[in-house]
Amino acid sequence: MIRLFFLLLLASCTNIPTTPDGPQCSPVFTYVKSTDGKEYIEVESSYCLCRMYHFGLDYVGKVPNITTWKEPIKYCDKLIGWTPEEYTKKASFWEAVRAAVEKEINNHE
Repeated sequence: MIRLFFLLLLASCTNIPTTPDGPQCSPVFTYVKSTDGKEYIEVESSYCLCRMYHFGLDYVGKVPNITTWKEPIKYCDKLIGWTPEEYTKKASFWEAVRAAVEKEINNHE
């Protein structure tokens, strides 16, 4: 029952920004042992695994029927998940949802 109320509440919220589908990427490292016994990341065989991701009131998650793909490891340099600009859009989206839900709750009290 609470889930239904929450969904109805979200459906009634307006002015919630949208964020377009975009890639979400994570590095996959290959490790090798050197002659001194230490492990190092082998850049040539490491890669960045990406998938399309959707953020919306209707669905949050991997976009169905779209396969993952590999990018060179440099693509993920200092990045896990989204680019800083995309992360800002996602955080702004969820903040707008939170504020709209809080406003609706306060209006019904």
